[in-house]
Amino acid sequence: MATIYDIAKACGLSPATVSKALSNASDVSAATRERVRRTAQELDYVPNAGARALSQSRTWSIGVLCQDASQMGLWHYFFAQVIESFKDYVEKHGYDIVFISNKVGNLGLSYLGHCRYRRVDGIFIVNTDHAQKDARELIESNLPKIAVDYEDEYIGCVMTDPSESMKTIFEHLYGLGHRDIVFMHGERGKFITEARISALEKAVADSKSDVRLRLFPSRYYSIEGGYESMKNLLAATAE
Repeated sequence: MATIYDIAKACGLSPATVSKALSNASDVSAATRERVRRTAQELDYVPNAGARALSQSRTWSIGVLCQDASQMGLWHYFFAQVIESFKDYVEKHGYDIVFISNKVGNLGLSYLGHCRYRRVDGIFIVNTDHAQKDARELIESNLPKIAVDYEDEYIGCVMTDPSESMKTIFEHLYGLGHRDIVFMHGERGKFITEARISALEKAVADSKSDVRLRLFPSRYYSIEGGYESMKNLLAATAE
């Protein structure tokens, strides 16, 4: 397997210059970088990830945590697209993604333990039970991190807009003449669920209308749960 020293010998350069060229350093000319990269490709050179991590104090990998009770994983209706878009973006900036779990073999690692084991440079929390012990440990750690549709004092987030979306839904139903509205929502206690319920209640209150709003619990991303909840709702409204 070719090394940096082989490339340096073939190009007539020092190993340090080759290393800089492969790292896209600004103090190496474009012509030199192109010559080094072409030679590296000809020699079938593959960078040593461990050495690269040590020299640059980073592993160029980002952890992705997507865990929920539905067990949908990468088939998730919404989060699969989020992860795919995230993957495309970070790859353009030289990063790989590592899926984080607390069920890796017999290692007994928590989410944070897995992140440290893989030495990820940061973590993207797409979906999880944020109150669960391992999730709290990760969220409250000093590892760089960001979440989707969840935030607290320990972590920033990319939020959907429950205020605007729930207002739009309410105004649409109201415009169609509906005055008895049921919101079948996911499990109470989840950050985004509470945000959506609060936004809908505010939209109804702000309308100063005679709308009757009823909240009816269901389960996220469960066909069976949705079926049972709808049966219960129809039975309740028939009374």
